[in-house]
Amino acid sequence: MSNNNAPMMQEPDVSQRISYYEQALQNISSPSSFREQVLQNVYQCLLTNCRQQYQAPSVALRH
Repeated sequence: MSNNNAPMMQEPDVSQRISYYEQALQNISSPSSFREQVLQNVYQCLLTNCRQQYQAPSVALRH
């Protein structure tokens, strides 16, 4: 079931996501709690994945 009246959210492009994750990592550069350590690890993984995707976008299209 789909709602045709629902607004479509546009996913940010890879460069925008990289900027967002870099900014988030700067905000928690010295994690003071377990939650911040987890967030730092998650953002670092997401940033690494985005950078790999940004550097080799044609690789994802190959079959």
